[in-house]
Amino acid sequence: MMSSFATSRPAAADVLRLRDMVDELRRQRNSCEPKSNQTARYLHYSNAVSSFNWIIDDLLGPQDHGSGASAATGLADPSDREDR
Repeated sequence: MMSSFATSRPAAADVLRLRDMVDELRRQRNSCEPKSNQTARYLHYSNAVSSFNWIIDDLLGPQDHGSGASAATGLADPSDREDR
Protein backbone atom coordinates (compact mmCIF):
# COMPACT_ATOMS: atom_id res chain seq x y z
CA MET A 1 0.00 0.00 0.00
CA MET A 2 1.31 3.41 -0.95
CA SER A 3 1.52 6.16 1.65
CA SER A 4 -0.44 9.32 0.94
CA PHE A 5 2.89 11.21 1.15
CA ALA A 6 3.60 9.86 -2.35
CA THR A 7 0.47 11.52 -3.71
CA SER A 8 0.08 15.18 -4.60
CA ARG A 9 -1.68 15.99 -1.31
CA PRO A 10 -1.23 14.30 2.06
CA ALA A 11 -4.18 12.98 4.00
CA ALA A 12 -5.22 15.01 7.02
CA ALA A 13 -4.33 12.01 9.19
CA ASP A 14 -0.72 12.14 7.94
CA VAL A 15 -0.40 15.82 8.82
CA LEU A 16 -1.96 15.21 12.23
CA ARG A 17 0.48 12.36 12.85
CA LEU A 18 3.43 14.63 12.00
CA ARG A 19 2.06 17.34 14.31
CA ASP A 20 1.75 14.74 17.08
CA MET A 21 5.42 13.91 16.51
CA VAL A 22 6.28 17.61 16.81
CA ASP A 23 4.40 17.75 20.13
CA GLU A 24 6.29 14.68 21.39
CA LEU A 25 9.63 16.16 20.35
CA ARG A 26 8.75 19.36 22.22
CA ARG A 27 7.91 17.36 25.36
CA GLN A 28 11.23 15.51 25.11
CA ARG A 29 13.10 18.76 24.45
CA ASN A 30 11.53 20.36 27.51
CA SER A 31 12.95 17.57 29.67
CA CYS A 32 16.48 18.71 28.73
CA GLU A 33 18.44 20.73 31.27
CA PRO A 34 19.44 23.44 30.91
CA LYS A 35 16.85 24.65 28.44
CA SER A 36 19.25 26.44 26.15
CA ASN A 37 20.43 26.17 22.57
CA GLN A 38 23.91 25.94 24.12
CA THR A 39 22.95 22.40 25.21
CA ALA A 40 23.53 20.03 22.28
CA ARG A 41 20.60 17.73 23.11
CA TYR A 42 18.15 20.64 23.49
CA LEU A 43 19.43 22.18 20.24
CA HIS A 44 18.98 18.91 18.32
CA TYR A 45 15.37 18.61 19.51
CA SER A 46 14.72 22.26 18.58
CA ASN A 47 16.16 21.68 15.12
CA ALA A 48 14.01 18.57 14.69
CA VAL A 49 10.88 20.54 15.64
CA SER A 50 11.76 23.22 13.09
CA SER A 51 12.43 20.61 10.41
CA PHE A 52 9.14 18.81 11.03
CA ASN A 53 7.26 22.12 10.88
CA TRP A 54 8.95 22.91 7.57
CA ILE A 55 7.94 19.49 6.21
CA ILE A 56 4.34 19.98 7.34
CA ASP A 57 4.22 23.39 5.66
CA ASP A 58 5.72 21.93 2.49
CA LEU A 59 3.22 19.06 2.42
CA LEU A 60 0.29 21.41 2.88
CA GLY A 61 1.49 23.65 0.09
CA PRO A 62 0.83 27.33 -0.50
CA GLN A 63 -2.95 26.99 -0.85
CA ASP A 64 -3.32 26.46 2.93
CA HIS A 65 -0.97 29.21 4.09
CA GLY A 66 -2.10 32.57 5.32
CA SER A 67 -5.50 31.42 6.52
CA GLY A 68 -4.40 30.80 10.11
CA ALA A 69 -5.86 27.31 9.88
CA SER A 70 -5.11 24.33 7.73
CA ALA A 71 -7.94 23.45 5.40
CA ALA A 72 -6.74 19.85 5.49
CA THR A 73 -6.92 19.47 9.25
CA GLY A 74 -8.87 22.40 10.66
CA LEU A 75 -6.00 23.04 13.07
CA ALA A 76 -4.06 26.21 13.60
CA ASP A 77 -1.14 26.72 11.27
CA PRO A 78 2.11 25.45 12.93
CA SER A 79 3.65 28.90 12.53
CA ASP A 80 0.97 30.18 14.95
CA ARG A 81 2.08 27.76 17.67
CA GLU A 82 4.43 28.70 20.44
CA ASP A 83 7.68 26.76 20.01
CA ARG A 84 8.88 26.96 23.61
